[in-house]
Amino acid sequence: MIPELEPFRTALSQAWVSKGERLTEDIYKGEMHGLVKCMNTIYKGFRSSSYVFVEGKSNITILSSTHSKNLVIESGVAKGITVFGPNGEDVTFYARKEVIVSSGVWESPKLLLLSGIGPANELKAHGIASVVDSPHVGKNLLDHPILAHVFKLKDGLGLDGVLMRAGEKKANALATYKEDRKGPYSSGLLELVGLPRIDKWLEQSPEYMAEKARNGGVDPFGPGGQPHFEIDFVVRFCNSV
Repeated sequence: MIPELEPFRTALSQAWVSKGERLTEDIYKGEMHGLVKCMNTIYKGFRSSSYVFVEGKSNITILSSTHSKNLVIESGVAKGITVFGPNGEDVTFYARKEVIVSSGVWESPKLLLLSGIGPANELKAHGIASVVDSPHVGKNLLDHPILAHVFKLKDGLGLDGVLMRAGEKKANALATYKEDRKGPYSSGLLELVGLPRIDKWLEQSPEYMAEKARNGGVDPFGPGGQPHFEIDFVVRFCNSV
Protein backbone atom coordinates (compact mmCIF):
# COMPACT_ATOMS: atom_id res chain seq x y z
CA MET A 1 0.00 0.00 0.00
CA ILE A 2 1.55 3.28 -1.09
CA PRO A 3 0.68 6.54 0.73
CA GLU A 4 -0.04 8.35 -2.54
CA LEU A 5 -3.13 6.17 -3.07
CA GLU A 6 -4.60 6.66 0.41
CA PRO A 7 -7.13 9.31 -0.81
CA PHE A 8 -8.32 6.89 -3.50
CA ARG A 9 -8.56 3.97 -1.08
CA THR A 10 -10.54 6.04 1.41
CA ALA A 11 -12.96 7.46 -1.19
CA LEU A 12 -13.58 4.06 -2.77
CA SER A 13 -14.11 2.34 0.58
CA GLN A 14 -16.63 4.98 1.61
CA ALA A 15 -18.48 4.70 -1.70
CA TRP A 16 -18.52 0.90 -1.46
CA VAL A 17 -20.01 0.89 2.03
CA SER A 18 -22.54 3.59 1.09
CA LYS A 19 -24.11 1.13 -1.36
CA GLY A 20 -24.65 -1.48 1.31
CA GLU A 21 -21.57 -3.52 0.50
CA ARG A 22 -19.06 -4.64 3.05
CA LEU A 23 -15.31 -4.36 3.56
CA THR A 24 -13.37 -7.58 3.98
CA GLU A 25 -9.97 -7.81 5.62
CA ASP A 26 -9.24 -11.42 4.74
CA ILE A 27 -10.65 -13.36 1.76
CA TYR A 28 -8.27 -16.26 2.25
CA LYS A 29 -10.31 -17.93 4.96
CA GLY A 30 -14.04 -18.29 4.68
CA GLU A 31 -16.21 -16.43 2.19
CA MET A 32 -14.62 -14.54 -0.69
CA HIS A 33 -16.90 -11.52 -0.67
CA GLY A 34 -16.52 -7.76 -0.23
CA LEU A 35 -13.96 -5.04 -0.95
CA VAL A 36 -10.50 -6.31 -0.10
CA LYS A 37 -7.00 -4.86 -0.03
CA CYS A 38 -4.76 -6.73 -2.44
CA MET A 39 -1.76 -8.79 -1.51
CA ASN A 40 1.10 -8.42 -3.98
CA THR A 41 4.42 -10.17 -4.35
CA ILE A 42 6.84 -7.37 -5.19
CA TYR A 43 10.57 -7.84 -4.66
CA LYS A 44 13.09 -5.05 -5.16
CA GLY A 45 10.55 -2.96 -7.03
CA PHE A 46 9.46 -5.73 -9.41
CA ARG A 47 6.34 -7.84 -9.33
CA SER A 48 7.61 -11.40 -8.94
CA SER A 49 6.06 -14.54 -10.36
CA SER A 50 6.66 -18.26 -10.58
CA TYR A 51 9.24 -17.78 -13.32
CA VAL A 52 11.82 -16.65 -10.72
CA PHE A 53 12.12 -20.27 -9.59
CA VAL A 54 13.38 -21.38 -13.02
CA GLU A 55 15.71 -18.49 -13.86
CA GLY A 56 19.12 -19.69 -14.91
CA LYS A 57 18.00 -23.24 -15.63
CA SER A 58 19.57 -24.52 -18.85
CA ASN A 59 16.54 -26.49 -20.11
CA ILE A 60 14.06 -23.58 -19.94
CA THR A 61 15.00 -22.33 -23.41
CA ILE A 62 14.16 -25.74 -24.82
CA LEU A 63 10.90 -26.11 -22.92
CA SER A 64 9.66 -22.60 -23.71
CA SER A 65 9.14 -23.56 -27.36
CA THR A 66 7.32 -26.83 -26.64
CA HIS A 67 3.76 -27.89 -25.82
CA SER A 68 2.88 -30.67 -23.38
CA LYS A 69 1.51 -33.85 -24.96
CA ASN A 70 1.18 -36.34 -22.09
CA LEU A 71 2.77 -37.51 -18.89
CA VAL A 72 5.05 -40.52 -19.00
CA ILE A 73 3.50 -42.99 -16.55
CA GLU A 74 5.31 -46.24 -15.76
CA SER A 75 3.88 -48.79 -13.32
CA GLY A 76 1.40 -46.21 -12.09
CA VAL A 77 4.05 -43.57 -11.35
CA ALA A 78 4.59 -40.35 -13.31
CA LYS A 79 8.22 -40.44 -14.49
CA GLY A 80 8.36 -37.55 -16.95
CA ILE A 81 6.60 -35.78 -19.78
CA THR A 82 6.42 -35.99 -23.56
CA VAL A 83 6.11 -32.70 -25.42
CA PHE A 84 5.74 -31.49 -28.97
CA GLY A 85 9.15 -30.08 -29.85
CA PRO A 86 9.90 -26.87 -31.79
CA ASN A 87 9.61 -28.73 -35.10
CA GLY A 88 6.60 -30.82 -34.15
CA GLU A 89 8.61 -33.86 -33.09
CA ASP A 90 7.98 -35.72 -29.82
CA VAL A 91 10.55 -35.04 -27.11
CA THR A 92 10.47 -36.86 -23.77
CA PHE A 93 11.97 -35.55 -20.54
CA TYR A 94 12.42 -37.74 -17.45
CA ALA A 95 12.40 -36.29 -13.94
CA ARG A 96 15.24 -36.97 -11.53
CA LYS A 97 12.99 -36.69 -8.47
CA GLU A 98 9.31 -36.00 -9.13
CA VAL A 99 6.84 -34.63 -11.67
CA ILE A 100 4.82 -31.57 -10.67
CA VAL A 101 1.83 -30.72 -12.86
CA SER A 102 1.50 -26.95 -12.79
CA SER A 103 0.04 -25.84 -16.10
CA GLY A 104 -2.79 -23.64 -14.91
CA VAL A 105 -6.50 -24.14 -14.36
CA TRP A 106 -7.20 -25.12 -17.99
CA GLU A 107 -4.09 -26.96 -19.12
CA SER A 108 -3.48 -29.02 -15.95
CA PRO A 109 -6.70 -31.09 -16.20
CA LYS A 110 -6.24 -31.25 -19.97
CA LEU A 111 -2.78 -32.77 -19.52
CA LEU A 112 -4.08 -35.26 -16.96
CA LEU A 113 -6.92 -36.31 -19.27
CA LEU A 114 -4.58 -36.73 -22.23
CA SER A 115 -2.40 -38.88 -19.98
CA GLY A 116 -5.27 -41.22 -19.09
CA ILE A 117 -6.13 -39.72 -15.72
CA GLY A 118 -9.82 -38.83 -15.53
CA PRO A 119 -13.33 -40.28 -16.04
CA ALA A 120 -12.73 -43.66 -17.70
CA ASN A 121 -15.89 -43.54 -19.88
CA GLU A 122 -15.04 -40.12 -21.28
CA LEU A 123 -11.44 -41.11 -21.96
CA LYS A 124 -12.61 -44.25 -23.78
CA ALA A 125 -14.92 -42.17 -25.99
CA HIS A 126 -11.87 -40.23 -27.18
CA GLY A 127 -9.66 -43.27 -27.65
CA ILE A 128 -7.52 -42.61 -24.56
CA ALA A 129 -6.55 -45.59 -22.43
CA SER A 130 -7.52 -45.16 -18.79
CA VAL A 131 -4.60 -45.19 -16.39
CA VAL A 132 -6.43 -43.80 -13.35
CA ASP A 133 -10.23 -43.65 -13.26
CA SER A 134 -10.68 -40.28 -11.53
CA PRO A 135 -14.22 -38.98 -12.12
CA HIS A 136 -13.60 -35.39 -10.96
CA VAL A 137 -10.73 -34.46 -13.28
CA GLY A 138 -11.92 -31.76 -15.68
CA LYS A 139 -15.10 -31.15 -13.69
CA ASN A 140 -16.51 -28.62 -11.22
CA LEU A 141 -14.74 -25.51 -12.50
CA LEU A 142 -16.32 -22.34 -11.16
CA ASP A 143 -15.19 -18.89 -12.19
CA HIS A 144 -16.48 -15.35 -12.17
CA PRO A 145 -16.13 -12.64 -14.83
CA ILE A 146 -14.07 -9.51 -14.30
CA LEU A 147 -16.27 -6.45 -14.71
CA ALA A 148 -14.82 -4.01 -17.23
CA HIS A 149 -15.11 -0.41 -16.08
CA VAL A 150 -13.46 3.00 -16.45
CA PHE A 151 -13.94 5.94 -14.10
CA LYS A 152 -12.67 9.49 -14.36
CA LEU A 153 -11.26 10.40 -10.96
CA LYS A 154 -11.37 13.74 -9.26
CA ASP A 155 -8.11 15.67 -9.02
CA GLY A 156 -5.98 14.35 -6.21
CA LEU A 157 -7.32 10.80 -6.30
CA GLY A 158 -5.26 9.49 -9.20
CA LEU A 159 -1.53 9.22 -9.79
CA ASP A 160 -1.22 11.29 -12.96
CA GLY A 161 0.73 13.99 -11.09
CA VAL A 162 3.03 11.38 -9.58
CA LEU A 163 3.69 8.99 -12.45
CA MET A 164 3.03 10.96 -15.63
CA ARG A 165 3.14 14.74 -15.44
CA ALA A 166 6.46 16.50 -15.02
CA GLY A 167 6.91 18.16 -11.66
CA GLU A 168 8.17 17.75 -8.12
CA LYS A 169 5.95 14.74 -7.30
CA LYS A 170 7.13 12.76 -10.32
CA ALA A 171 10.77 13.73 -9.74
CA ASN A 172 10.56 12.57 -6.12
CA ALA A 173 8.88 9.30 -7.11
CA LEU A 174 11.57 8.59 -9.70
CA ALA A 175 14.34 9.42 -7.25
CA THR A 176 12.85 7.11 -4.61
CA TYR A 177 12.58 4.25 -7.06
CA LYS A 178 16.11 4.71 -8.38
CA GLU A 179 17.51 4.87 -4.85
CA ASP A 180 15.92 1.83 -3.23
CA ARG A 181 13.24 0.51 -5.62
CA LYS A 182 10.40 1.79 -3.45
CA GLY A 183 7.60 4.31 -3.78
CA PRO A 184 4.77 4.63 -6.34
CA TYR A 185 6.81 3.13 -9.18
CA SER A 186 7.19 -0.10 -7.22
CA SER A 187 3.41 -0.54 -6.91
CA GLY A 188 1.33 -2.83 -9.06
CA LEU A 189 -1.32 -0.05 -8.93
CA LEU A 190 -3.99 -2.62 -8.05
CA GLU A 191 -4.59 -2.10 -4.35
CA LEU A 192 -8.32 -2.80 -4.02
CA VAL A 193 -10.54 -5.50 -5.51
CA GLY A 194 -14.33 -5.65 -5.21
CA LEU A 195 -15.94 -9.08 -5.01
CA PRO A 196 -19.73 -8.52 -4.95
CA ARG A 197 -22.69 -10.85 -5.14
CA ILE A 198 -25.86 -9.79 -6.95
CA ASP A 199 -28.40 -12.27 -5.59
CA LYS A 200 -31.28 -9.80 -5.35
CA TRP A 201 -30.88 -8.85 -9.03
CA LEU A 202 -30.42 -12.43 -10.21
CA GLU A 203 -33.54 -13.50 -8.35
CA GLN A 204 -35.57 -11.18 -10.58
CA SER A 205 -34.62 -13.35 -13.58
CA PRO A 206 -37.02 -16.23 -14.36
CA GLU A 207 -34.23 -18.03 -16.23
CA TYR A 208 -31.92 -17.82 -13.24
CA MET A 209 -34.58 -18.97 -10.79
CA ALA A 210 -35.42 -21.92 -13.01
CA GLU A 211 -31.76 -22.92 -13.19
CA LYS A 212 -31.41 -22.49 -9.43
CA ALA A 213 -34.41 -24.80 -8.90
CA ARG A 214 -32.84 -27.41 -11.18
CA ASN A 215 -29.69 -27.09 -9.07
CA GLY A 216 -31.55 -28.08 -5.91
CA GLY A 217 -32.11 -24.50 -4.75
CA VAL A 218 -28.38 -23.74 -4.78
CA ASP A 219 -26.95 -20.75 -6.64
CA PRO A 220 -25.35 -22.27 -9.77
CA PHE A 221 -22.91 -19.38 -10.12
CA GLY A 222 -21.60 -19.34 -6.56
CA PRO A 223 -22.80 -22.38 -4.61
CA GLY A 224 -20.23 -21.82 -1.88
CA GLY A 225 -20.73 -18.09 -1.54
CA GLN A 226 -18.28 -17.21 -4.29
CA PRO A 227 -18.53 -13.69 -5.76
CA HIS A 228 -20.51 -13.18 -8.93
CA PHE A 229 -18.08 -10.59 -10.24
CA GLU A 230 -14.57 -9.31 -9.70
CA ILE A 231 -13.94 -5.58 -9.98
CA ASP A 232 -10.25 -4.70 -10.20
CA PHE A 233 -9.73 -1.07 -9.24
CA VAL A 234 -6.49 -0.40 -11.06
CA VAL A 235 -5.39 3.21 -10.80
CA ARG A 236 -4.05 4.07 -14.22
CA PHE A 237 -3.54 7.31 -16.04
CA CYS A 238 -3.80 8.69 -19.57
CA ASN A 239 -2.99 11.84 -21.52
CA SER A 240 -6.60 12.65 -22.31
CA VAL A 241 -10.12 11.54 -21.47
